[in-house]
Amino acid sequence: MSNCKQMTRSLSDAMDRQLDAEQSEILVRHLVVCTGCRRFHDQLITIRLGMRDLPPIRRSSNVSSPDESCDAQAFPALNL
Repeated sequence: MSNCKQMTRSLSDAMDRQLDAEQSEILVRHLVVCTGCRRFHDQLITIRLGMRDLPPIRRSSNVSSPDESCDAQAFPALNL
């Protein structure tokens, strides 16, 4: 089970960055034999593809500018 926990972390990491060759090989070998992790991988792909189809988030004109309580640096994808 701990191996699956490590693999799901690696799968999540792989969504954000290129894994090195050794990490990729270990992950691929695990996915061949583990149905649960393969299902998790498929779900990540489905979510990522679904997110691509969403329209960009726009701030409403009645929303004030970010202040100290809302750090725009923490949410760059929102274009605050």
